[in-house]
Amino acid sequence: MARTGVTEEQVAAAADELLRAGERPTIERVRAVLGTGSPNTLIRHLDAWWKSLGTRLLERQRLDALPDAPPEVAEAALALWKAAMTQASSLAQAGVSEQVAELEALRAATREREQAAMELARADRERAAAADTQRQLADARVTELGRTCAQKDVMIQTLAADLERERASSQDLAETLRRTAEALDSAQRQAISDRDATAAYIKAVEDRAHAEIDRARQEAAAAAKRSAMSEKELSVARASAAKRVEELLREAGKRDAEIAGLKATLSSLRSGPRPRKDTSAAESPKLGSPAKSRGRNRKTGAAASSAGA
Repeated sequence: MARTGVTEEQVAAAADELLRAGERPTIERVRAVLGTGSPNTLIRHLDAWWKSLGTRLLERQRLDALPDAPPEVAEAALALWKAAMTQASSLAQAGVSEQVAELEALRAATREREQAAMELARADRERAAAADTQRQLADARVTELGRTCAQKDVMIQTLAADLERERASSQDLAETLRRTAEALDSAQRQAISDRDATAAYIKAVEDRAHAEIDRARQEAAAAAKRSAMSEKELSVARASAAKRVEELLREAGKRDAEIAGLKATLSSLRSGPRPRKDTSAAESPKLGSPAKSRGRNRKTGAAASSAGA
């Protein structure tokens, strides 16, 4: 529902009431009597009231005049009327001046309030602009942080994949090291076994060589003891025995060289892990099995014996 403002009659009645009470009607006093009214409306109605005050006083004088009054009374009434009119005019002028001053004060206060409101509005706009700028910066920052987080997520995934590959590579390397260690251990056991077999074979060869030498000496001694043997046969037997001994010594030298090579091989096997070679198979054609060596030795001994005989 629309609000109804104060009327000119209400303002005039309030001003008349104040005037009868001996008070000068002002905006604040009229508003206090009415309890409502904007300053612009009250000043407009008060201006109209002051303008109509003289006319209403004249009308009141006409109504209150005494037609049959003596001249002295009429003159006194006229003087009183003039004084009242002068007083009313002074009051009106003072009232108007005061009302104008009050209106100017109100207008100045209104302008100040409007200026303050404009300042507040401008401050609000500036704060809103600053808030919008801050929001845009925050949005940009959030976007940048999101992009950075996405990049970090990609880096984390890449690092995780690299770590997984490194872990798999480490496992493969560990497996390779384990297999290498097993192969090295197997090679060391094989080397020890080959060393023991080689040592046994060397001892058997040395024993056979010593036995052959002893037998050759015994045959030479037996040949020397044969008194019925001719000098020529004895020379032949001695030459054969010496040749056999020389062959045995030469074979023993070869065996010593083979033994030195085998010892060097054993030393290289002990010094570090190397790809294992089947030394027994490689050296068997050179050294031969004990059975073959014994067969060769038996053939050589038989030949020496037949030569001595």
